[in-house]
Amino acid sequence: MDRSLGQGHGYFDECRFADFIVGPSNREAFQACVQVSEQPGTLRNPLLIACDRTGDGATLLTGATGNAIAARNPLAKIFMLSGEQFAIEMVRCVEKGGLQDFRNKYRECDALLIDGIQFLLGKPQAITELSEIIRRLVASGRQVVVNCCDYEGDEGKYFSTQLQQMLGESTTVRIGPSDLDLRRKKLRQLANQDQVILSEETIEILASTYTRGIREVQGAFYRARAFVSLSGGSMDLNSAAAVLTAPFSR
Repeated sequence: MDRSLGQGHGYFDECRFADFIVGPSNREAFQACVQVSEQPGTLRNPLLIACDRTGDGATLLTGATGNAIAARNPLAKIFMLSGEQFAIEMVRCVEKGGLQDFRNKYRECDALLIDGIQFLLGKPQAITELSEIIRRLVASGRQVVVNCCDYEGDEGKYFSTQLQQMLGESTTVRIGPSDLDLRRKKLRQLANQDQVILSEETIEILASTYTRGIREVQGAFYRARAFVSLSGGSMDLNSAAAVLTAPFSR
């Protein structure tokens, strides 16, 4: 499988459905992505994963979908990249006179997954190129999955129009803001994976303090773990988490 990686090189390699915490705010999106991975190009194509904000799992779910498709068909030519990298790559190809090669590269793949398509807002040439790529892929029964965050006001209305231009008749599923229970479950999962002890009290404090998404609470867990390492063993994970949630540390 070919993976064209944008921000966070190699991140998509680590994306698995097993790491995605499912709850009421994201269950439909999760089920849609599993379905797409099992029957790419036949149902829900193109698939748009919409979210209210960054950090609640759209990147993980997009990457997990691509990896699951690859696991079922190791010979498939799959591209997973960010909206930013798509735009940058296109500009470089235009400058070097290689636009047709760029077009052929993506038009001939078996599946295309783009993370953060909102980056293309205000970039008409990139939108035009991607629209044609998506149209051709969908028409030939090849899967397209994209995710994006919502925009409010006039900018949001403008972007919705551009999205419709790019995706046509897409299936849209939504990831809502993570609730307290989802954040608790993510912390338990992280502790289990790292084989460390995290008390329920610490889980409650972290999940209640870091409320801006799964990514934020995951980052808090990793910082607490780093504190333990830097302390030379004089601090356990629960003590480190207490430091992180103190008023002066945020």
